[in-house]
Amino acid sequence: IFLASYASSSFMKRAISILAMASLFVIVFMLPSLVAGLCTFSVRRSASIVLRPTIYTNPFNIRVEQLRSKIFTIAMERKPGVSSPEDLADFVASAGGNLIVVDARNRDFSKEPGDEATNVNAPIAPDISRPRAINIVYDRASNSMDLEGIPTQWIEAGGGKEKVPVITHCGGGGRGQKAKEFLMAAGFQNVVNGGGPEDTECWKVFGNL
Repeated sequence: IFLASYASSSFMKRAISILAMASLFVIVFMLPSLVAGLCTFSVRRSASIVLRPTIYTNPFNIRVEQLRSKIFTIAMERKPGVSSPEDLADFVASAGGNLIVVDARNRDFSKEPGDEATNVNAPIAPDISRPRAINIVYDRASNSMDLEGIPTQWIEAGGGKEKVPVITHCGGGGRGQKAKEFLMAAGFQNVVNGGGPEDTECWKVFGNL
């Protein structure tokens, strides 16, 4: 009986010792690897959200890609004088069929290299897809425009220079603002700067008019 008790006691001690050593091994060697693995999975999962933004949505069911677009628009501030998309939409609605869109870009790409790039996806007027748009170049060298290119009948139909609604634009709004100021100095009083195809939110409002 004594020997059996001693054997049993020794077995329990050995079992406890083995269990303690196994636990220590797990804590020292395996736990850091497990934590590192979880961190790696978290990083990879986060990266997948960034790399594939159209797959994941936020709790309000707005696509991450749309949120990134809004953040990008805020970060890339509009050029001075460019109207907001909301104001442009109201202007277009009020103008109706009397709207005139003045495209101030230059077909001579040697003078305005940037216009060649925007012309690819947004053809310089006149274009069949833009029935109310005309090309009146704003010349940086002379700071002038040849306003004779604006159809007289369009001006008269819109109520004359003081009332006819005009949207100016270039690639992004810099020359669009210059064109607006030039037109207003020439007697046109109902003029706004629409920016241009580089400002996609604004361009969506009037780019096909």
